[in-house]
Amino acid sequence: MNDIMQRAARVSRQVDQADGLRRLLHAAPPEVLAVLPCGGGASRWLAAQLRVRAESGLRLLVLEERLAAGNMGDCLGRNPRFDLRMAVEGLMPASSCLVEAQPGLEIAQVAALVEQLGSERIFNQRAIEQLRGLRAGHDEWVIVAQPAELRSLSALAFAAPRLLLLLDAQPMSITTAYASLKRLCQAGGERHVSVCFTQPPGPREQGLLTSFCETALNRLELPLQPVSSLGEALRERARETGESADAFIERLVQTTSGATRLHGKGPGRV
Repeated sequence: MNDIMQRAARVSRQVDQADGLRRLLHAAPPEVLAVLPCGGGASRWLAAQLRVRAESGLRLLVLEERLAAGNMGDCLGRNPRFDLRMAVEGLMPASSCLVEAQPGLEIAQVAALVEQLGSERIFNQRAIEQLRGLRAGHDEWVIVAQPAELRSLSALAFAAPRLLLLLDAQPMSITTAYASLKRLCQAGGERHVSVCFTQPPGPREQGLLTSFCETALNRLELPLQPVSSLGEALRERARETGESADAFIERLVQTTSGATRLHGKGPGRV
């Protein structure tokens, strides 16, 4: 029995060492996608998509902006105890602010972090350094952002090079998604925007999607790319374009610097 336990301990150490080595040698920065869940079933759909990608061998980090019930922590069964802002302020290590929902899938709560971003230069610098430190060992970052209705989008969502809108067939979902797009266009900058229905698209849903895309193009001059999955939204721009975590962080530096100078838009939002 002791031999078995010793062998198991050795195997466990080897697995931990191999995982650490993979993290250390992971040179390519992760791909970044911001997701705006604009429908009632969007969170459950997104959770299922994240699980599938993690089970395929990818390592994902979910940056969750939402605190309300039904966020990614609830849907995946593991909610972080601490917001990443506490690591930025030096109150605890970043590892204490992350939880593993399943192998290859980690969650970090950033609701308090995005509210503070843009408020003052030192905090911005520390937050960006904290994000830089999280790049190793992940293939993809998924920012689950708060859709814009009365408020602007967060600095994280604005800095992401790609955005995915998740819709259902309800009028409120369409209204919320369109309000988010308007905020995005008012803030300026270029990014690739995809849109997806979180239920099988029948003739009615297909008509709504076509109409929504036409409205965005005609009124906002913003072309939308319909997709059917999270993976398809991430593939819309290949890794060769360089639109990864490094590009995201550079855009975040510019965004938060502007927010610090222009307090009228509020910290953490543009």
